Amino acid sequence: MTPDNTSTENLTEEQARAILEEATGKLQQQLAKADQQLGTWIQGFEEQRQSVSAEIDELRAELVQLTPYKDSAGALHYQRLFALLESRRAFATTLEVELACARANQDLARAGMPPEWDGETDLIKYANQDLRYREARVTMDYYLAGFYWLSELEAVDALLRAVGAEPAIVSANEDEEARRQANAENLKRLLDGDDALKVSLARVLEDLQVTQVLLPWAKGALRRLADLGAEEKRNILADTDWAKLNGVIGTLHDLPETLKRHPQLADFPFAVPMDGGAAAVS
Repeated sequence: MTPDNTSTENLTEEQARAILEEATGKLQQQLAKADQQLGTWIQGFEEQRQSVSAEIDELRAELVQLTPYKDSAGALHYQRLFALLESRRAFATTLEVELACARANQDLARAGMPPEWDGETDLIKYANQDLRYREARVTMDYYLAGFYWLSELEAVDALLRAVGAEPAIVSANEDEEARRQANAENLKRLLDGDDALKVSLARVLEDLQVTQVLLPWAKGALRRLADLGAEEKRNILADTDWAKLNGVIGTLHDLPETLKRHPQLADFPFAVPMDGGAAAVS
């Protein structure tokens, strides 16, 4: 039988020591590299956390100033600011978890545990396996989507009305509703008369209708999470609709630029004078 080349049976003590020293040296290099990389991540997370913390303080102060107007003409701006604040608070939580995981993994690396250790995976900390992190991520997505939705509410309302979907704004009275419907009819005629424009906006229009369904669903799901145990939370967080909500954020963020890219819409009067109408989804 041909001897196995990887066998150590016939190695001399000196050869075995050399192999062990080489393996130990490679491991030490690997751990040193991991320690350095984790140190860079930790510094980055710390800097981000400090920046977000300062931003949160500024948003809170601005929100306090707007509180007397949250049920009046300033309600929409208050809602937008509140959504932005909550999204940043959730982001801060994700950074805290990522920072804790990076520090724990750095401790492992310094103790001689390879970062890719697979003998006992629970020793390695992954942020996305942490329930607190996952809950913060979906919370951030919900409020960020809501912020962009409210920021472009007039355009969102006109586009949804133009394709026969539920309005994004509940008008305060019949006169305001008539103005909104008339504006939507003008937009519908524009879309119907330009197939290229309609095709170009197909994804936007689809994502707006998806968002309109997902925002109230996510709001209810987040309320339920607060009172649930770990296993029940995992079940809710595993819902694929969270990924769909995350997927529409880009569309909402880019909506102003998307509309500007089409000359036919660049000067369209999306804004309609409001008599106190409110967002249908908030």
